[in-house]
Amino acid sequence: AKEFGGAVGGEEEEGDEDESEYEWVTDSEEEEEEVMLKPVFVSKADRVTVDERKRIEAEEEALLEAEMQRAEERKNETRQMVVDEIKREEEEAKAAARSETVLNDIPDDDYSGDEAEAYEKWKARELGRIKRDKTEREKYEKEKAEIERRRNMTDEERRREDIALGKLGPKKKEQWNYL
Repeated sequence: AKEFGGAVGGEEEEGDEDESEYEWVTDSEEEEEEVMLKPVFVSKADRVTVDERKRIEAEEEALLEAEMQRAEERKNETRQMVVDEIKREEEEAKAAARSETVLNDIPDDDYSGDEAEAYEKWKARELGRIKRDKTEREKYEKEKAEIERRRNMTDEERRREDIALGKLGPKKKEQWNYL
């Protein structure tokens, strides 16, 4: 077979009878060939030149460096705040130890008045609350009983009761006095 891949004009050389008419391309020959890509249009605004790429990389590096510097500054500030807080707490502890007035600053919750009088006032308030709760509960029970009673009535009985109580009937128009 010939090196360019096939026999010319259907002629075959002697001794190559077992080979086919065409010679197939091997893997090593494929690697040597470059794959040509289809050209794609890139507008001028979208094109990135080498200078622009370097400039963008430099900006990114500067931003990264500034961010790292800010993080380091925040760490230092935090450490300083912790040190200041510890010093302040130690100073307060020393001042509290030296001062005997600390105990005098605590509010006194001991009752120094007449306990019997305070108990009587509390008892009166508590009895008033209990009485008020009881009347509210009784009022609620009465309303509930009235609603249940009216539900068990027929429509005619309800209408007669409403007329007797003045719920139904002609409404009286009020006379308004102006100035």
